Amino acid sequence: MDEARCREMVELVRTTRHDANSPITAALGHVQLLLEDPAAQDPEVQESLKLVEREMRRLVEILGRLKDVRTD
Repeated sequence: MDEARCREMVELVRTTRHDANSPITAALGHVQLLLEDPAAQDPEVQESLKLVEREMRRLVEILGRLKDVRTD
């Protein structure tokens, strides 16, 4: 892969990472609010919300690793 193509790929990864972080962060915030909502205290609902929260945090972690992508 030539240097210009490599730079394009790195820029694509960075842009995708940035664009994906916003909706993930918003969704994570909503899940956290729901976990505190008195109307959502059913144990099954809580477990489902905690699962979603764990997976969203995992996505944030995966995207965080992409910030280290470089051309060199």
